[in-house]
Amino acid sequence: MKKRLFVLVAATVAFGTVGVQAQVIVGTTPSFLGNCLPFGCHAVSRYQQIYSASYLSTLMGSMTIGHVGFFYQNFFAQSVSTPLQVATYEVRLVTTSVTLEDFSADLDANIADESGDPVTPQLFGLGSVGDNVELEFGDQFGFDATNPFFYNPATDGNLLLDILVSDATPLVNNYHPARTVYFDSEDENDWTDFGYPGTQAEHFARAFEIVAESNTDGDPNLLGYQVGTHSDEWGLVTMFGPATTQTVIPEPMTIGLVATGLVGIAGAALRRRRGISEDA
Repeated sequence: MKKRLFVLVAATVAFGTVGVQAQVIVGTTPSFLGNCLPFGCHAVSRYQQIYSASYLSTLMGSMTIGHVGFFYQNFFAQSVSTPLQVATYEVRLVTTSVTLEDFSADLDANIADESGDPVTPQLFGLGSVGDNVELEFGDQFGFDATNPFFYNPATDGNLLLDILVSDATPLVNNYHPARTVYFDSEDENDWTDFGYPGTQAEHFARAFEIVAESNTDGDPNLLGYQVGTHSDEWGLVTMFGPATTQTVIPEPMTIGLVATGLVGIAGAALRRRRGISEDA
């Protein structure tokens, strides 16, 4: 039996709208490209994505980030439900002076300060995805903050998302598009031949670590990547915004109390109208 909902600590799959407060989407959705790192490929133990402060400053002012979300509505997203990678995800945010040009496969160096000393990112949210959790086209997967992150692109430098993946369970044929989640993604390449222009490189870049158990066929490679750390100018289309809000349906008792209150208000109004008529 499929499970469309799952229990996360400070993480959500959002089926519906996000709160009415401001939100920022880095990239274009729906996108032509899709990528399974890091939520659809069990081979990744750590994933980083850096966002250009100069680009973000054109989209937003200062913001207290309460939700980080990703989209499943690209060309590679399937019409059938597709499983998320079973794993625990520790989502962290930090600002960095590292430029997109210097962003590298040295994941620790990417979060060092200007003196090269290591910096500990702020824990944003921690979530565990259970068995048989599936997404359908148009869904959004994201993390609500246990520790909201204040960010001002005008003064704080580039924003870096750092995700640690643990307790991952291999997916069967996990690199087949119909059996893994490909989230909306963009890169610097020109995709006009496919009807999609691609992304400007200044938006974001990524770095990640491939572990030895990279797929169920025993092949130590992942889509051409060897075991180890890598960086390139791809990136997941990302939404930064307030904590997600879901539509709340009142319980029957609450509905009854509301109805009683409305009847009382209507009755009082009627009595006032009658009083006015009698006085007249």
